[in-house]
Amino acid sequence: MKISDIFSIISLHSSNQSYSIVPPGCVLIHDILSKMDKAAVLKEDFNGRLSLYSAHSSTVQSLWRGLDVSQDMPRPDYGAAIIVELHEIKDKFRVKVLYKKSNLDENLSVLKIRGCGVGGPSEVDEMCDLDIFSSALQPTAIDDFDKACEIPK
Repeated sequence: MKISDIFSIISLHSSNQSYSIVPPGCVLIHDILSKMDKAAVLKEDFNGRLSLYSAHSSTVQSLWRGLDVSQDMPRPDYGAAIIVELHEIKDKFRVKVLYKKSNLDENLSVLKIRGCGVGGPSEVDEMCDLDIFSSALQPTAIDDFDKACEIPK
């Protein structure tokens, strides 16, 4: 059996598994949404221009699933990255989600988030309004880690 065969089995198992613990992508989604909401409210007074997270491929997969991306998830190669950008365009905050396949890949592909509207402006500029993006991801964002893990206090 090849390593790629083992990864396929693990990937298939983890994508069909219901988590008894909190998947790491859900914690990241909460952090990303919190920072974007804060940036939208504070505007010029917000001093967090860039947030970087480093993680294993399993966390990249978990984030992909948590973002509810409509495209099929590829096996993340070394240096794969999900990039979530916040843009202010004409006093409206818009989100764009990009994927970089590996550290050797110079191309970025735009990821489509379910719930971000079909047929609207998002299909033209490949962005999603921040409020729609936040609403679409709210069910997967974990803000109370102890409650989500059902850890007794």
